[in-house]
Amino acid sequence: ALLRSIPGLTIMQPADAAEFSNMLFTATRLARPVVIRYPRGVAPGGSMPEKFTEIQEGKAVVEREGGPVQIWALGDMLDTARKAADILGRDNIKAGIVNAGFVRPLDKNLLGKHAASARVIATIENGVASGGFGSGVQEVLAENGFDGCVLKFGWPDKFVPHGKQEILMQEYGLSPQAVADAISNGIVK
Repeated sequence: ALLRSIPGLTIMQPADAAEFSNMLFTATRLARPVVIRYPRGVAPGGSMPEKFTEIQEGKAVVEREGGPVQIWALGDMLDTARKAADILGRDNIKAGIVNAGFVRPLDKNLLGKHAASARVIATIENGVASGGFGSGVQEVLAENGFDGCVLKFGWPDKFVPHGKQEILMQEYGLSPQAVADAISNGIVK
């Protein structure tokens, strides 16, 4: 939340090692402060690019088109989003997946389109949910008059004990099944 209050700061979070390389390359091209967030542990796979490419600042990437549900994921949580969308698909709920890539600036154009068409917009981040990426998304959706359900998935604003990541994610509602269940409940409301 503190980082979001620094004027002009760009905050990126890569989904894999290849995207990290391109984000680092992009950071060297920007004429302002940049933060690249990365998770603890081993980075998700992805082959290294032979040539680095500059990423358009603030541009999210639609990985899967959706319907009434749009899942905006950051970094290593993209895999959780994919698995949750697959679970929802088995219940005939079409969920789109967006690799946000940026905590700041957000892709306001794409969020505006999703605000006009979705009933549920969920964010998933490997960080504290309060005041983080999901809060920024929620602010943009409010500016667009979104009257659907916004679900923010992330860690609580407290010290989380050490342990295996899969166990902690299950315990704190960040598993694909927990995300899919909460989204299903958001559609019913």
